[in-house]
This record gives sequence, C-alpha cells and structure tokens, in this order.
Amino acid sequence: KVDQMYSKDHERGVLWSDSSIGLKWPLGDVVISGKDSELPTLSNAEVFD
Repeated sequence: KVDQMYSKDHERGVLWSDSSIGLKWPLGDVVISGKDSELPTLSNAEVFD
C-alpha cells in the first residue's frame, strides 16, 4: 500500500549480500546494479524513524 508520492530522498536499502543478515542465497553469477552494489551493510545503514 502506498499512501504518499514516491520520494527519492527517502529511498533506503541495505546490501543484499550482507553476511550479517544470515541469508544463504541459492545463486550463481549475479548482476547487480551500480546503485544496489553501493548500498551499506545493515550495521552501517542509516537509522530513521
């Protein structure tokens, strides 16, 4: 559900391959966008309310 317009300034994410998250991705070779490959790890992510 979306209740407001998209705001690029509020876009957030974490690095998909962050080992501290503990996910075992069943993947071979992957292609990651430049934008997604520069996301922070969970421990370095910005905290917001």
